[in-house]
Amino acid sequence: MPNNHIDLETDRNIAKYFSETVTVRIINLKMEHGTPSISVSHRSVLEDDLKKSSKETLETLNVGDTIEVKVKAFNIKDVIIDLGPGVEAVIHGRDLSWEHFDHPYEVVKRGQTISAKVLQVDKKHRKIQLGVRQLTPDPYLESFSKYNEGDKLNVKVSSINDFGAEVSLDENITAFLPISEISWERIPTVSSAVNIADEFEVQILSVDPKKRRISVSKKRLIENPVRQREEKFRVGTDHDGIVKEITKGG
Repeated sequence: MPNNHIDLETDRNIAKYFSETVTVRIINLKMEHGTPSISVSHRSVLEDDLKKSSKETLETLNVGDTIEVKVKAFNIKDVIIDLGPGVEAVIHGRDLSWEHFDHPYEVVKRGQTISAKVLQVDKKHRKIQLGVRQLTPDPYLESFSKYNEGDKLNVKVSSINDFGAEVSLDENITAFLPISEISWERIPTVSSAVNIADEFEVQILSVDPKKRRISVSKKRLIENPVRQREEKFRVGTDHDGIVKEITKGG
């Protein structure tokens, strides 16, 4: 029995098997110089047991189920869950909490029993993907409900880029102010019109919870000067003016 067929462990202690009786499967049988050579595997038998055990576990789980699970271990971003032998169950960091964290152990502890929602069942590869935050509403999206198109509110500029400015609506929500919505007049750059930490009033143009995006306008709260000129200089009205230039055409 080759070393890698003794059991399922990669860092195995062969000595513990001395004098032990184990079930094996013949994996190779041939004659070498008239002498039969037989290779057997105990690992193959253990794998069959795992497949049988994992199949029973997988048959009881469906996407959307809420189950009680036990935290087995961690890696840098994810939580490894104990669902019994032969089943690989994981809670990815993005599915653990709505709140920001640096390491999963800040949210759950090893050996802790927690409630989780079944997000994905891969029976072929015996993998289960679970989520914890899916059991509660997204607090970020809930906060969107208090904002509506047309609302006017005071904001503070938190960052600037080539396309516009991010403005803070409250501690958790930011909105985007496009460069085209800063002023009715053409401006060369965003920074030429607004600065970080500037505070002013804006009007909400759109609220899209699915895209986690709110768009606002600064210029909509000021009357369009073009409209003012159009209102003043209507067809048929008389006005005084000063000759600016004389050309061949007029």
